[in-house]
Amino acid sequence: MSVTMRKFIISPRKPSTQEVRLLSLLIETSTKPILKNWEEGLLVCSLDDGKMGSLRLLPNGDLLDKVIFGERVSEFTFVDADGVDVLASLNLDSLGNLFELDLWKSDFSQLITFPDVDGRRLFTAAERSENDQRKWGNLKGND
Repeated sequence: MSVTMRKFIISPRKPSTQEVRLLSLLIETSTKPILKNWEEGLLVCSLDDGKMGSLRLLPNGDLLDKVIFGERVSEFTFVDADGVDVLASLNLDSLGNLFELDLWKSDFSQLITFPDVDGRRLFTAAERSENDQRKWGNLKGND
């Protein structure tokens, strides 16, 4: 286990509507139970990640100096407006509290927009893998 070393680039703020919608979707599919009132008092800080959109989650607005990553409990992929795949992961700390919304664009570029989770189909990692398998087939031996 290690202490998170990512730096905050913006002071704590309330999450945007788009951020809350994405968090809600990730929490609904979490492998661990999350308190139903998770949104109450939640503040976020943008992380210095090249503007890919990752957020440090601060339940009850608490900003603790030394928080230890616990585990990833949910993830989805979506396509940003520029056609680049984005992986969204919900991470908990070692005590099971909300810790981080980690967004990673496969080309490391800046996130253009959060997904419209109400109107766009997002896929779990397993569904994405299954869809890719159907689309591309088994590439072994296809020289």
